Amino acid sequence: MTLVLIAGAVVAVAWVLSAPSTTRTPIGGAVPDEHGLRVSLTFSSCEALDRIDVAEDSRQVRLTAYLRGRGSCGQDPLTTQTVPVPLKTPLRDREVVDGATGRRLTL
Repeated sequence: MTLVLIAGAVVAVAWVLSAPSTTRTPIGGAVPDEHGLRVSLTFSSCEALDRIDVAEDSRQVRLTAYLRGRGSCGQDPLTTQTVPVPLKTPLRDREVVDGATGRRLTL
């Protein structure tokens, strides 16, 4: 019984240590469209887009992009991906802010 518990603990620790991390990444640009925004991201081929969180209020739209993976893989080529991001209300004159950097995105 003890051996089973130890083996289970070892497997759990190995799984946590090998699990891909999720990190915030800067947004390359954003363009308004009829449904919200189209956001472009550039990242290593060892990573994948996990999600883009959207926080909206009357003055601002804050976009925070998260990548899943093990970070840069050295000389692996970069990938650029454009992702549609729907908004609850039309953008109008609200500013768009990158949640990873805190900087305002130029549209």
